[in-house]
Amino acid sequence: MFSQSNDLKIKELIRILTPAIINKYLVSFYYEDETDHNKHGFRLVEPHLIGIHKDSKEYHLSAYFLPTSAQIVQGFKMDWGSYLLSRMYLDKITVLEKGYTNTRRFYNPKDKRMSQIICATSK
Repeated sequence: MFSQSNDLKIKELIRILTPAIINKYLVSFYYEDETDHNKHGFRLVEPHLIGIHKDSKEYHLSAYFLPTSAQIVQGFKMDWGSYLLSRMYLDKITVLEKGYTNTRRFYNPKDKRMSQIICATSK
């Protein structure tokens, strides 16, 4: 499962992300991509939901990724992403003052992949 220090990190990330999700603020964070080390780096996202995944039992952030021009050249696409909170850097997360107004297509606040929804934005 998680170490105590990782549990504290997850709790702190949830504390930071919850108001951003509720108020629909953009979030920037550094992420360690588990499938491709070349894709480690910052993500700018519209956060929609935090939940515990049914299969992995890990905390996930469901968010719409807004890649920079440089990230697009590297092959990143504007699309939905599921981000493990355990792979985010607590000291490299920022809730921006800029928000978004509409949820993205295919957003489901009752995401069936999650055994528990911790926080979800309204549609």
